[in-house]
Amino acid sequence: MEQFRAVCLSVSAQLAKQAEDFASLLLLEPAGVGRLRSICSDLDYQGGHMFGGQLVAQALAAALPSFGDKRVHSLHGYFLRPGDVRHTIEYAVEELRDGRSFATRRVRAEQHGKLLFEMLCSASTGEAGPMDHQDPVPGDLPPPDDLAAMAQLLADPAFADCYETISRLLPMNMVDCRPLEPERVFRPGGGGPVRVWLKIRSLAEPLDPALQACLVAYLQDYVIAFVPWAYQPRVFAQDSPSVASLDSNVWFHRPAPADWLLFDMSSHLGAGGTAMATGRLFDLSGRLIATATQEVLFREQRR
Repeated sequence: MEQFRAVCLSVSAQLAKQAEDFASLLLLEPAGVGRLRSICSDLDYQGGHMFGGQLVAQALAAALPSFGDKRVHSLHGYFLRPGDVRHTIEYAVEELRDGRSFATRRVRAEQHGKLLFEMLCSASTGEAGPMDHQDPVPGDLPPPDDLAAMAQLLADPAFADCYETISRLLPMNMVDCRPLEPERVFRPGGGGPVRVWLKIRSLAEPLDPALQACLVAYLQDYVIAFVPWAYQPRVFAQDSPSVASLDSNVWFHRPAPADWLLFDMSSHLGAGGTAMATGRLFDLSGRLIATATQEVLFREQRR
């Protein structure tokens, strides 16, 4: 925790600073008994709306100190209202259970007196047991250094017709995102899977367990909400539906490195206004680091 539990900066209780790096994004200051307040916010890239990964990562950062030596193994949260990147958020942590092996916390994220996000997370001591298997990493995939970054795709004339789509998916500066097959997202109709390499630029080894967990909580919200649209026969830029993640569910399997992670995503169902999206995060050696799922709401925009 020491990498992001630095001395808190003196800032207004209302206005948030723009985070300069990932560690600063996780800085929280005391705001009362069982309450913490964010100091920094992410880059505004959605007209003031907050990136959901920020809420999940900060809520987890608020809960982690109370777990002691236990390590988080899962979280389940609901996005209830959009957050405003210009203002701070207060996180209320409730200790629900402390057992010898497992502990559970509830975290509520509030802004201007309204509940934005509510999460349950569980941590454990880890136990030796008979289980030892995982899905294999997808084979024959190009390494990230051989792929174009999102900013390069935005400037590529070959994707001129996808400018609006790429702009909406362009990651924040903290993250380097390299799509393996950009057409699956930008020119839908072929289905999945959708695969991207992700890396937080400001992080380097060694990482403490808290940062390992928080980087996963943050990265798992990248791109995944747009994955179901890759299965539709209509180009996203032409329809520009309203997209909102309804929830966020993450299972942490192994410690995450500061290096590249492969996010292998698919959507097994879309019905009516909602669709399911699932993603698996692998490291460069092929170890499965985490699994994430979301239910995503799609609404047609009125013109």
